[in-house]
Amino acid sequence: NRKPHDVRRTQEAASAKTVYERVGGDAGIANFVELMYEKATADARTKSFFEKNKAKVSVHKKQLVAFLTKLFGGQSSYELSDVRAAHYTLNLSDYHFDCLLDIFAASFKEMGVKPRDTQDAIAVLQPIRADVTTGYTV
Repeated sequence: NRKPHDVRRTQEAASAKTVYERVGGDAGIANFVELMYEKATADARTKSFFEKNKAKVSVHKKQLVAFLTKLFGGQSSYELSDVRAAHYTLNLSDYHFDCLLDIFAASFKEMGVKPRDTQDAIAVLQPIRADVTTGYTV
C-alpha cells in the first residue's frame, strides 16, 4: 500500500534546504572555491584580479570559503559587512561581476550541482553586487 509521490511537496522540501546544503556543505564549498579559482585565473576577463597578489592566494581562498559559507546559509564567522571594504580598491565593474557569476555557474555545473540550486546560489550573490562594484571608477 504505497502513497502516491507528491512532486510539489518534494520540491518544497528540497527548497527548504539552504543553498549551503544544496551545494554540498563545507566540502562542496571548499571544492567549489578551488575549481572557481582555477577557472578565474585562466579566464582573460578576470585573471588580473586573482593574479595581483599571488602571495595571498591561500588566505583569499579561506576568506572566500568563509564568505560563501555564510552567504549560502552555513555557519561562519565571516562578517558580510566586510565585502565592500575588501573589494573597494579592486575597480570591479558590473561586467567583471557578471563574468565571475558565469564562472561560478560553470564551476557549479562541473561539480554536478543541480541547475536550480546553481540559480539559487547566483540569486543569493546578486544583492552583494553593489558592495563589490562600489569602488569602480571609469
